[in-house]
Amino acid sequence: MEARSRLEALAETGLLDSETEERFDRLTRMVARTLGVPISLFSLVDDRRQFFKSAFGLGEPLASRRETPLSHAFCRHVVANDAPFRVDDAHVHPVVAQNPAMLELGIVAYLGVPVRTPKGHVLGALCAIDVSPRVWSQDALVLLEDFAALVEGEIDLRAEVLRRTEAEEMLTLAVEATGLGLWWLDRPDGKVICSDSCRTLLGLPDAGPVAYADWLALVHPGDRAKADQLLRAAFEPADEGLFQHEFRILRPDGDMLWVAATGQTEKSESAAEAGGPRRLVGTVRNITNRKRTEELLAQNERRWREILNTMPQMVWSALPDGRSDYYNDRWYEYTGTPHGSTDIDEMRALLHPDDAARVWEGWSHALASGEPFDIECRLRRHDGQYRWTLGRALPMRNDAGEIERWFGTCTDIHDLKVAEEQRELIARELSHRIKNIFAVVNSLVTLSARADPLARPFADAVRSRIEALARAHDYVQPYGGPHRENPNETSVLGLLETLLAAYQEDGRARIEVSGSDHPTGIHAATALALLVHELATNAIKYGALSAPDGQVTMTCEAAGDTYCITWRERGGPPVGPPPARKGFGTILSERAVAVQLGATITQDWEPEGLKVRIVAPFERLTR
Repeated sequence: MEARSRLEALAETGLLDSETEERFDRLTRMVARTLGVPISLFSLVDDRRQFFKSAFGLGEPLASRRETPLSHAFCRHVVANDAPFRVDDAHVHPVVAQNPAMLELGIVAYLGVPVRTPKGHVLGALCAIDVSPRVWSQDALVLLEDFAALVEGEIDLRAEVLRRTEAEEMLTLAVEATGLGLWWLDRPDGKVICSDSCRTLLGLPDAGPVAYADWLALVHPGDRAKADQLLRAAFEPADEGLFQHEFRILRPDGDMLWVAATGQTEKSESAAEAGGPRRLVGTVRNITNRKRTEELLAQNERRWREILNTMPQMVWSALPDGRSDYYNDRWYEYTGTPHGSTDIDEMRALLHPDDAARVWEGWSHALASGEPFDIECRLRRHDGQYRWTLGRALPMRNDAGEIERWFGTCTDIHDLKVAEEQRELIARELSHRIKNIFAVVNSLVTLSARADPLARPFADAVRSRIEALARAHDYVQPYGGPHRENPNETSVLGLLETLLAAYQEDGRARIEVSGSDHPTGIHAATALALLVHELATNAIKYGALSAPDGQVTMTCEAAGDTYCITWRERGGPPVGPPPARKGFGTILSERAVAVQLGATITQDWEPEGLKVRIVAPFERLTR
């Protein structure tokens, strides 16, 4: 383990197989001259050889080869024993008498001492060699140990220089990779020294130090005074010595850049005694892109704030947990709350007491589920009046689908709400009166029929049509009728089912309705009611419904931008040729459908029964 750690320490020095260095050659020359020997070596010993880091007086070919195997190495005994090794005459020495180095190198007298690391690992030996027998004195040993200490010092110094060089190279690479430039200012109005990356950034020529005045001239006139003030302040004894500033520079090539400069003064002992710093060391980096991005973001923010503040709605945003973090100006103008406030308790206090629980229940559900928020509630205006408001919000999600923010609006719908209530009241009153008119007309028709028995069939037909119109009218009223589950929706299928409910026998529908549905308006419903009533009446008199097993199917379907309703009779009496003339009811209903719906009607007298097809544009159905 000890031998392994020694070899690892030797490898860490980087001395093995390295080039000759004057710092070590100087010492081996001094050893030879001081001790009066022809040869002096500084050798490094590993597990198979000794390598001469420095060799004075060594002949060729060893001077060029710079190594010998361990079998020739006197220095290995120094390393093995971690102690000086002395040979006065190799011919009679019990350890090295048979060493081939005596013949090949001419070594007769040898004196070697260990060269160690600061941790005590023996790297090799510093030795003096004579080609004749020699009795080494104690003074010679002490001198050689002193020279070995100098060698150890040079090794430590060399390692420190290498460490610093590597650190500087790494720092340079790091600085270049991050785009940083380094600079030094010795004093105000002194010289500025710039690194290569700093010169490149500022557009300076490859030259020596730059006068402070010339360096300051690169700063944009609008930023120059502030930069100069902050730099000079960093040199003040009472200041912390920190310089941080962002400013514009004008390069010699005309380009303008934004830079961020940071520096810290350092003090020498004499300067510290005098209370002043020695120099300021700093970095500078290009932040032009960041500044442009910040300006674009600021412009976008200003633009969006202008847009949001000019909207008639109150606009707000909230964090994922539901806490509001923004309201536009309309909100503060409407509610009278302090501008900039987003306090949740203030928001709660604005809600009508009867609506607060419902609002927060809906908002909590939206936050938990991520579903859109939509609610009508009463909100207190700045004058104290509670007004109906429509609140809506949608979540904004990131690429992972997580909610990052909620954006919402509040719209005053109080006037619309009041107008809607008034319209509904008027509509109910008008509907009531129209139904009374239907009843009066029906009564008049009945009275007229009593006076003229021949007119009774005609009167019955008229009353039936009036009742169909009454049912259609009742169905399409905005406040809803008794046949609709949802009073706010009217549709073709719903209208047909309402009109044809009377055509049931023992709970069995004689007329089946199916297909796709579509909303319908009052005008379209009136025309359809007349036509369906006429078709049903004729089917009862002459068609499929006049037979016990007769059946009628009505199929509704979308076809492009049109809506098709098909009436098909089956199981009725034999079908004859089309009638030569149309009756009054048929003419009336077909004209109503053509005018109100813009529809086309085709009739096919098929052997199985009558087939009628009504095709109307979608846009006309909702009128």
